[in-house]
Amino acid sequence: MKSITEELLKTHLVVSTVLEKLEPESPRFREITETLHRTFFVHGWIQDAVLAPVLENRSPMMTALLQQIQQSHKEIERSIKGLLDCASYGSAILKPLTSRLRAAIEKHFERERDAFFPLVETVLDPPTLLRLAEEAEGYRTEAGAASLAS
Repeated sequence: MKSITEELLKTHLVVSTVLEKLEPESPRFREITETLHRTFFVHGWIQDAVLAPVLENRSPMMTALLQQIQQSHKEIERSIKGLLDCASYGSAILKPLTSRLRAAIEKHFERERDAFFPLVETVLDPPTLLRLAEEAEGYRTEAGAASLAS
């Protein structure tokens, strides 16, 4: 069994794979953007529903970092929805929006990978990390359904 941080790193890989296919010139741009929305939503949902409650109020640094990560999730979600709203505008408008979104997601994942996840692994013991990974499995289906409604 993998830990919660390993499970979240898998969501990074899924989102990054979809993000690689996000090209404004693609005739499937809208569908790819919708898939990006769903996959990123699942990532944020698992983190917010499974990991955040266990970490809240552990330390001032953890609380601040957690709030930054959660705010970043919201901003990226809004950007993806904005991109969906502009999907029919053409590549001249979509290119800079797509580039900014790609950079925001990459920066977000880098912050999680390099700062947040290592801190999580020092704060939580291995049995807790494994238990949270198991809980995350249960949230995947629920998060996927919720992403379709958002």
